[in-house]
Amino acid sequence: MRDFFARQDRARAQTRVLVALFALAVALIIPAVYALVRLPMQWEQPLRGASPLPFWEADLFFKVALGTLLLILGGSLYKIRELRAGGPQVARLLGARPIPPDTCDPLERRLRNIAEEMAVAAGMPVPELFLLERERGINAFAAGYGPGDAAVCVTLGALKLLDRDELQGVMAHEYSHLHSGDSRINLHLIGALHGLLLISLAGRTLMHGGTNSRKKGGLVFTGGALYLIGWIGVFMGRIIKAAIARKREELADAAAVQFTRNPLGLASALKKIGALGDGSRLNHPRAMAVEHMFFASNAAPALFGALSTHPPLEERIALLDPAWGGSYPDIAPLPAPEMPRREMKPPRPPLEPVREVSGAAAMAILESIGEPLSRHLERSRELLAGLPAQLREATRQPDSARALLFALLLSRDAKARTSQLSWLREQEPDASPQAQELAGQIESLPAEMPLLLLDLALPGLRGLDAQQRTLLLDRLREFSRRDGRISTFDLALTAAAARLLQPNKPAVAAQFYGIRGVATPCSLVLSLMAHAGEPRQDEARAAFEKGRKILLGPKADIDFLPRADCSPEAFEGALRDLRLCSPLIKKKLLAACLECLTQDGRIRVQEIELFRALAESLDCPVPLWAGSPTMPH
Repeated sequence: MRDFFARQDRARAQTRVLVALFALAVALIIPAVYALVRLPMQWEQPLRGASPLPFWEADLFFKVALGTLLLILGGSLYKIRELRAGGPQVARLLGARPIPPDTCDPLERRLRNIAEEMAVAAGMPVPELFLLERERGINAFAAGYGPGDAAVCVTLGALKLLDRDELQGVMAHEYSHLHSGDSRINLHLIGALHGLLLISLAGRTLMHGGTNSRKKGGLVFTGGALYLIGWIGVFMGRIIKAAIARKREELADAAAVQFTRNPLGLASALKKIGALGDGSRLNHPRAMAVEHMFFASNAAPALFGALSTHPPLEERIALLDPAWGGSYPDIAPLPAPEMPRREMKPPRPPLEPVREVSGAAAMAILESIGEPLSRHLERSRELLAGLPAQLREATRQPDSARALLFALLLSRDAKARTSQLSWLREQEPDASPQAQELAGQIESLPAEMPLLLLDLALPGLRGLDAQQRTLLLDRLREFSRRDGRISTFDLALTAAAARLLQPNKPAVAAQFYGIRGVATPCSLVLSLMAHAGEPRQDEARAAFEKGRKILLGPKADIDFLPRADCSPEAFEGALRDLRLCSPLIKKKLLAACLECLTQDGRIRVQEIELFRALAESLDCPVPLWAGSPTMPH
């Protein structure tokens, strides 16, 4: 099994590779532009009868270097700013339209059902789905800085030509990019490469402008020269994309098989691409700028394999289907699937508590982060099949999704519930009746449902504008306080909602590589986990001490905090800081939290869900609990 945190570290290392290759490209372009400026000056001098000028002039080189650098960096920053909305913005730039959460189109509904199953299984919110309805080939991509702005986009050809198993394989491949941080790097890559391409674009503009100028010859020459120089940026861009993207595509194929346990589904999708000839090609003019993001290559095979952003199609198929004979199938559009009639099935009862202290069961939870398996997908299907239709529909519209969040935080204590409902009727009169009705259905469901419903509700909540989201979060926090004593799970659930509704763009590089810089946030989070696992103060302190040793050893300089000192504002602030930690620090902290929760010799499903909500707030998706690998399932 691959390590999620190691992959995150490698993803950050690839960002450093991107910066180094970008700097090399700039270093090659600047002398070329200088030569273009200086050589005409040298040639002009003998024509005037003057002595030739020396080629090198430091002052001129500095001015040319500064101008070129400003042009490239300005272009990169402009593109990065343009993409600040994350994955949905990339999809819209390619002409894609969003697939609504309540779509009735059979093909779109099938895609959304697959997306929901896989997101729930992986322990992540459902990404926004987009359709490239003018593209007849088979392709897809995932993009986003984090869970709140993630998007998966597929072509119309993929919807019409792939069956469910094939489409699921493609979606599993794209989800792997979201888990591993590839999608964040891809957005930075688009921005960086746009700056390198500006030299070529400037040359093309001068060439066209020269046709309407008295100095036609000079402008056309200068534009042509700049255009050629710009190809240094184009060439370096291809190298950068290939260096970063190629290996990740192989890893994403492997992760997709691990998730679905169906290598032939993914292989069959690739075979259909091969049967179409250029079956993954997109026609949109901006497609080449994001070719490194696609499921299959958007370009003709490169003259040099090292410049390809994807492994050869034949190699990918052979790895997935060793018995493949090299022939491609005859394909035709599949009939649209019928909308399934919903039949309520009771979900499997909650799994028994694991009675192991810090052994295989707890370690399995930690090792499963970012690594969903087929058993998690099976559990996801079971839970979704048993989800009441009213709750499922409530996740798909902004107003009902808002009411659902209040329902998730509604106390089961009669006195506290009365106070909460009284406040809700005053502040949210439209949401109050529906929240109360939905809460009645939630109470009878398995413990996994609250976080599952939050992740399902994100597509519906995306219909709220920024001001509405901020107001909703403020009211959710106040609503929780009406409980009198906010539970740790309510804190974690509210924090996860805040992370999804107001996502902060993750830093390009981690800002904290040691515990000392985040000692206070670690102390608060670890204390909360100890209090959640052990209601008695002395036992909570003992649980904290065990977790502290995991985090830093016996001399760890962090303090145990009373429950009263762990306010909602302090908790959310701590999580904001901890999201900027290196993957290794996050891994140690989550391992310490698990140690706190297993202090009493067992870990309950409710405690696992608390851990999953905390991890989701730190951008570390924990798959659904589906039993330990060593336990009968």
